[in-house]
Amino acid sequence: MKNLFNLITATILLFSVLVSCKKNESVQSVWISQKTLTLEVGKMATLTATIMPKNATNKTVQWESNNNDVATVNNSGMVTALTEGKTLIAVTTQDGNRKSYCFVTVKDTLPPFEPKPIEPEMVFRVFDEFDDEMIEKHPDGSFMVNVTWDEDNWIYGFLLSFGEYIEVLEPEHVKKILKKKAEKILQKYL
Repeated sequence: MKNLFNLITATILLFSVLVSCKKNESVQSVWISQKTLTLEVGKMATLTATIMPKNATNKTVQWESNNNDVATVNNSGMVTALTEGKTLIAVTTQDGNRKSYCFVTVKDTLPPFEPKPIEPEMVFRVFDEFDDEMIEKHPDGSFMVNVTWDEDNWIYGFLLSFGEYIEVLEPEHVKKILKKKAEKILQKYL
């Protein structure tokens, strides 16, 4: 019985020595599964980070986008396309601060606007909100309203309150602002 106890003690000590002698492996490199990625607005894709050597001790990474207005990335490498544009997604290792990048292009998927007749409740709103001399009615039932306003967040909200029944024809920068705001609203419901 005493020999069995000595054998067990020797085995435990040998195991302890082997575990304590294991060497920490430092990260030498990291790369992302794709160097480029193209997504449509509202779509998602997952990028994967591969760390070398495979037996590296600390495989913790941090993901980030250099333009969160275009696309975001979460801690798992899930990229979400928000608005048309380009961004660079980076992964950085905690050990060694090694980096790799993916160039992301986000394309717009919104269909072109086609004028449609306005619902009766919207017709009343057009005539309630605008002076008659600003309104031009088209044969297809759509309206053209020509206004000049000071630009601010209230105006953007007012225009967005018309929902799908409005299209700003100019100026171009206001169209882009409304598009970004509408896309941010859409993201809340995906």
